[in-house]
Amino acid sequence: SLTEGFGSILTDDTAQEYEAEMHEKIMISPYLVLAYLGKGDFAGAIVERNRTINKINQYIEVKEERSYLENPFARLLAAILYEMENKPDDARIEYRKMKWDAESARLEQKRQSTDLAILIDTGLAPHKYQVKWGPLPVVSKDTTIQLGFAYASYAPTVSAVSQVAVSLDGNPAGAAGLLYDLENTVLAQYEKDKAAIITKMVSRMTAKAATQVSAHAAADRVAKDNPLAGFLLKSLVNIGSAVWIAVEQADLRSWSTLPGKINYLRINGLDPGEHRIKIDYGSGVQEKTVKLEKDKIGIAYFSFAK
Repeated sequence: SLTEGFGSILTDDTAQEYEAEMHEKIMISPYLVLAYLGKGDFAGAIVERNRTINKINQYIEVKEERSYLENPFARLLAAILYEMENKPDDARIEYRKMKWDAESARLEQKRQSTDLAILIDTGLAPHKYQVKWGPLPVVSKDTTIQLGFAYASYAPTVSAVSQVAVSLDGNPAGAAGLLYDLENTVLAQYEKDKAAIITKMVSRMTAKAATQVSAHAAADRVAKDNPLAGFLLKSLVNIGSAVWIAVEQADLRSWSTLPGKINYLRINGLDPGEHRIKIDYGSGVQEKTVKLEKDKIGIAYFSFAK
């Protein structure tokens, strides 16, 4: 109907409920693990660890072509929680999948140790920006319609971080190593999805064009019996088309606070009790005190979104 046609003309991606990208879906549970651990809720952390493993299987392992989504941050947290549960065999499975042979070998020694795992988010993930095509006039069945579409592309977000140097109790502990380059994952995912995204936009553009042509044809039929009504309908169709072009926007929604990179350092064989951690990013410093329990693993999380 003409009413349904206007609904189609006036709809774009931003009117729909946001669906998280695959890399975002995988990141939800690992961050909830950290949140639960921060509250001292180990049972809640275990639930989210299990969800993390399920999501890795759902989004990555069942489809080899999605190997670019491999998430060592999620796997590492899963492995550490298995260690904290005293499930070394399960932890070794995750370390093997990460190809961390030294960690697998360490677990085989079955030595009790008081350890500190430091996770450090730096920068921000790539941001979305809008790319527009058209509008261009296209003639179809003696009717001129304006066609155009917009889609979201990604660009890296510049970071001020030049180093991730860790000190413990005033002594250098070394540089945290790069655990997960989320920036590369996001850009790789976009390149793989780009063709499908544009195809979707073109399909919708074609459908809207057909709707406009049908609306003009319907107005012509009405005009045969009622010229004034036909004129008004054509005017509405043309107004609707102009409004569509004005409101057609790419969906720029995303998990905007995700880091560009995640860094990691583990320090084993520490004394139980309080320890002061300092992170020097070259453009700023963060400090935090943690309390370690004997023969257990403590986790310290930092975020430097610059």
